[in-house]
Amino acid sequence: MPMEQSLSASSIALLLAREEKKRNWTIAVVMLMLVSVLATVSSQLSNKAFTDSSMKFHAPFFFLIIKECFRIFTFPVYLLISTFTRKCRGRPLHLRKTVRHCMDVVGGEWTCKSATVTFVPSAITLLLAQIGWILGLANLPVSIATAILCTSVAISYIFTCCFLKQPFFLIKGAFVCVAFAGIGLNAYGQLEHDMNRSSVIGISATVVAAFANALHLLAFKKAFPQLDLGQTSFVVSCLFLFNCLMLWPVPLVLELTRMESFDTNLMPWPILMGAWICSSLAAVATGYGLVVSTPFFMSIAELLILMANSVVPDEYMTMGRRKSKASASSSPSRPSAAASDEEGSSKHSNDTNGFKDERNLKPPAAKVRRAKSDQNVPGNESIATPRY
Repeated sequence: MPMEQSLSASSIALLLAREEKKRNWTIAVVMLMLVSVLATVSSQLSNKAFTDSSMKFHAPFFFLIIKECFRIFTFPVYLLISTFTRKCRGRPLHLRKTVRHCMDVVGGEWTCKSATVTFVPSAITLLLAQIGWILGLANLPVSIATAILCTSVAISYIFTCCFLKQPFFLIKGAFVCVAFAGIGLNAYGQLEHDMNRSSVIGISATVVAAFANALHLLAFKKAFPQLDLGQTSFVVSCLFLFNCLMLWPVPLVLELTRMESFDTNLMPWPILMGAWICSSLAAVATGYGLVVSTPFFMSIAELLILMANSVVPDEYMTMGRRKSKASASSSPSRPSAAASDEEGSSKHSNDTNGFKDERNLKPPAAKVRRAKSDQNVPGNESIATPRY
């Protein structure tokens, strides 16, 4: 009888463990999709703010420090939502208990040494990744910057196998190598005839960001192996508080030396606010996804972001062609199709046929202008070199 009870207890425990693992991976997939969508929107908005000449904004480090400040409010927002939810459900509030539970991430009493050992490795690698990514967006088309950043998937898989003792699978290794080669060829093919100082700065910064991002995923997983959503929000706020304390002198010096140019009255505030909010939500989703999965799994988001960012510039190109076509048809200096037909019909039929043949052989000026205007479409342009 005791034997049967022990067997039934072990089978129940095994079943519960399987259910928990299945639930964790379901959450991880949802977090992966959220990170991909939010990071794509954030990168597109950031790139538009930097590269659109009408925005009058080119201050990557000012943009970065404000984004870090936005992410500090992750834990207060979580507390606000949690309090509101408990109020609506009629449950008692335990704010102090919740805060103490979230502060248990250091594994004991809070001291300067414990906080440094727990947070600083993740904070430094995250700061390097953020700086490299922002400089890459400021100097490269977003599709190229995303393609180079995808190398962090291969680096993260190597680090996971080396430091987290994850088993190495040949199929995953081959997939990583093929993806790495394809990304490199894609970036090289698009920048082969457009290499300048700005491109070199962007490529170098994005490569540093790829290595730093892989190191950050590893450091985060090592420091925080088991967290819930509240603890994840607390960790995200602490990490970006560290980053703000380390980074704030840089944009101040660049502003005093006039190496970064921006005017608060001309800044594209709606675009910047959207980028900051999306990046903050993506940071929380990334942290929670790392808790319930592995760094390699969450780094797959970079490939999904690459796919999304490779499609969006094509939509911009289509919009650019439509705008050029509309401006060509509405311009008073260019003859309309109806006027050309009326002028042609007033002539002799042979002259008309000759005019049509000649018009078919010679491309219209509108198409030439549209072809030139495609060079100004985001993703095809050669972005101006930043001043620093």
